[in-house]
Amino acid sequence: METQRINSQLVPVLFSETHAELLLKRLDQLFPYTPTQAGTKNATQMLSDCAEKLELAFGKTIPPRPFSQLSMGRFFKSEQSLHSNIPKDFHQEKLRLMRLIRHFVMDAPARSTSHQMECEALAYQYLDTHLTHFGV
Repeated sequence: METQRINSQLVPVLFSETHAELLLKRLDQLFPYTPTQAGTKNATQMLSDCAEKLELAFGKTIPPRPFSQLSMGRFFKSEQSLHSNIPKDFHQEKLRLMRLIRHFVMDAPARSTSHQMECEALAYQYLDTHLTHFGV
């Protein structure tokens, strides 16, 4: 199993096949009615949030506006902020996250720099924390 040292802790690298399979098994145990043990998000919101963060971390989406534009944020809402509270389908969000994990496992040989491995380790930590909040 591949690991990366972050803040003097060894963290699994997300997209080794072993760790990805473990995460996929944990995702299979998650249901729309699974209660959270910490926080206020429901399972669908958590899946959507995790998928969005993975897409952002690995360059699949455009990052948020630069800091200099944040002061105007209250006057001009972005399209994404207007749609953030729209209910989402649990099964679609679950499949989206599972597809992202599988996609990055297949692309793993192309990513071998220490920065990319650190991003993967942080992504694993992020997903692990959120899944743990739902007891899976």
